[in-house]
Amino acid sequence: FVTRGSLSPRSVLFLDRDGVINPTQPEFHTPDGYSLLPEVPSAIREANARGIPVIVITNQPHIAKGFMSFSDHERVRARMDALLANEGAFVDDYYFCPHHPLSGFPGERSELKFICLCRKPASGLVEQASQDHLLDLHSSVFVGDSDSDRELAARMTIRYVHVCADTEFPQSVDCFRSSAVAIRHATEVLSC
Repeated sequence: FVTRGSLSPRSVLFLDRDGVINPTQPEFHTPDGYSLLPEVPSAIREANARGIPVIVITNQPHIAKGFMSFSDHERVRARMDALLANEGAFVDDYYFCPHHPLSGFPGERSELKFICLCRKPASGLVEQASQDHLLDLHSSVFVGDSDSDRELAARMTIRYVHVCADTEFPQSVDCFRSSAVAIRHATEVLSC
């Protein structure tokens, strides 16, 4: 691939996980029943084939809330990777925030309950990915489904593509009802 292994800063396709790669409902605390959204593997495979690095940036507050362990999270991630691999697709890297600032959840993990620099819309995960992979953020694209995704992209001057469940989103944002269509659109933008 032309862009993999490059020593020059390169563009990347950032993807949120929940709502972009997999459904938001039901929530997944274990790999049982974990599934991917329709056509997402083939859309990611198209980005892979064009040599576009794909990096997941995701908040996983269920760890701090005590609904799942780090081990559960890694098993869900492994299931995601396996399902993508079954379709010939992969993500190049995966960054997640386990923190949540609010308390009051039975079984919550107090050591993870604070305002951090990695929970979107904070920029810590993207900054870490950029350092790890020598990324050109200004020519990258972020596909997300939430205000925190949009705010993060704006903060880092990354082009944003929105997967929308409704029509109430600013006209200035590329908005798609299908994650796969949004990912394909972002891939086309990055291929120009």
